[in-house]
Amino acid sequence: MKFALLISSLLLASLAIGQSLQVIAVDVSNAGRTPSTIHFYCSKDYDRGQCKSDVAGLQQLLSQFPLIQLGEWSIVLATRQETRRLQHAEGDSAETPALTYLKHRTSIFEGDLFSADAQRTSELLQMYGRNSIDLRLWAVSHELGHALCQESDEHRAEDYGRQLRNGVALHCGASGQLQSAAR
Repeated sequence: MKFALLISSLLLASLAIGQSLQVIAVDVSNAGRTPSTIHFYCSKDYDRGQCKSDVAGLQQLLSQFPLIQLGEWSIVLATRQETRRLQHAEGDSAETPALTYLKHRTSIFEGDLFSADAQRTSELLQMYGRNSIDLRLWAVSHELGHALCQESDEHRAEDYGRQLRNGVALHCGASGQLQSAAR
């Protein structure tokens, strides 16, 4: 897989109450894995080599889901420091490894989901009771539940994420836009 980092700083449109996230665009040569409407970024403070590797892993994981239904969407891998800053800026004291901003059509994943050191892996296991592969799948499918169904409710997003993990056609509720998804 060939990658080229575009050394341009992009501010993702005021994601959180006056906060912005500086990112570097990742140009992926994906051989049809993900639609061209899905755009990948890494936070500016993300190690460039690790960014390439982690985006490739994320892209492989995403390939099993109906991404074409998303339309234009940004996916960001961010450092733990950046994800925590965004969460705290919104007054959220919880520390989660992934979040989605529906208004900005952006999902952000903590890079530690893909390449954590032993201590952080242990922390994530304790917090979520899942091994790193299961946690990655859970986080991605949960955020896609938010994104595909335009759902802000955590419980409904988890129900939609579970449908995605189980490989069944996704049926969003009244608030969602997707009514059926061909896989």
